[in-house]
Amino acid sequence: MSTPTRIYIESTALVPLGGKFENVDFEKLLELRASAGFRLFVSEISWLEYVRKRKKDLSFFAEACSKAERVLEKHAKSIPEVKRAAESSIEYLRNLDAHFREKATDKGITIVPLVCIGVDRLLKMSIECIPPYEEAEDESKEKGFRDSLIMFSILDSLRDCPGERAIVISADRLLGRAFKLHADEYGADLIIVKSYDEAAAYVADTLVESERVRIREESAAAVQMLNPYKKLIAAKISEIREVTDRDLGQGFLWSLMTKEEQEGLDIRSVRSIELEGIDSAIWKHKGAAVSQILFRCQCKVTVVVPAPYRLQPFDEPRRFKVGEPPPSPGLINYTGLVSYKSLEPTEERKLPFSIYGAAEFQRQVPDADWRLVTINIDKSVPSEEYDALIAAALSQRDAAERLSDG
Repeated sequence: MSTPTRIYIESTALVPLGGKFENVDFEKLLELRASAGFRLFVSEISWLEYVRKRKKDLSFFAEACSKAERVLEKHAKSIPEVKRAAESSIEYLRNLDAHFREKATDKGITIVPLVCIGVDRLLKMSIECIPPYEEAEDESKEKGFRDSLIMFSILDSLRDCPGERAIVISADRLLGRAFKLHADEYGADLIIVKSYDEAAAYVADTLVESERVRIREESAAAVQMLNPYKKLIAAKISEIREVTDRDLGQGFLWSLMTKEEQEGLDIRSVRSIELEGIDSAIWKHKGAAVSQILFRCQCKVTVVVPAPYRLQPFDEPRRFKVGEPPPSPGLINYTGLVSYKSLEPTEERKLPFSIYGAAEFQRQVPDADWRLVTINIDKSVPSEEYDALIAAALSQRDAAERLSDG
């Protein structure tokens, strides 16, 4: 196998990097770059989708701060920190694209500009359901336009690279089929993989054995460094109060799945999350006085499901409170219909669940032992709880003021 010279990151791989623009799978791929010499690319459309998701996440926080300010004004109160948080988040939103483009530059990622594609060709593909277009059950919901722009932008960037092998990282199987369908037209030598792990494995297989051994040993050493802290990591994981069906691989990226894939478990509730082990880790900035180990945990989630196991389509992910029982019969469900499903017989199933995290270590001198500073799990507080957190903070502030007045 020849070593790829270019790796393209499609939306389904880019968006999960989150606001930190990193995780252990991505960093392990970057670690191979010095040895393999490949370059990283993202299409402009994928980039805009990534930034849009980041704006959506932050807009909720900015709105929550604004709501808190309005509530305070009604009570003739003011908390400067809330006002500053709102102003800072709004200013951050204004410069969000520039902020993340700088991060992309730091990671050595090139953003591929949008290519000009004739509307007549896109129309023909749409009418004839040529991938990445597909025949939708609801003809008013056309699927494939943005994917086609992503695909043609990537293929066009490979037009002048004859003989160069490229990898596209995409979890969208229909888009993967589309790349293979149109690659010959552009003379592109493409490999389609679903994840950073698959991309890294492919690249590693093209390197000399000594380099592959070095990479494996470094990862194993990072995992070994974290093993004494597994109880702490397990405790952090037990604090997770919410997961979505997308987290559990059920209903994930519904609009990107084929009809054959649009089936899964009809999850009614989540009982618990348990750590099974740390299966991947990598040091970041190990030569500095303060360093991080990025890691991935494999967990088992115990869920309650009815039989037969079948998932209904949802545009938005359903959310489950960990440890919360199924809803009582007769309650109005998320579709606005009366639900009696909790009367059905249910049973427990265990599902695999990957959680990402980062452990920060510190040492005084280069040869000293590392001391753990913090461990963070990358599973945020549910968005619906932001208002509650702010309300609690305001309540505590008011209580403190009443005590001081008394």
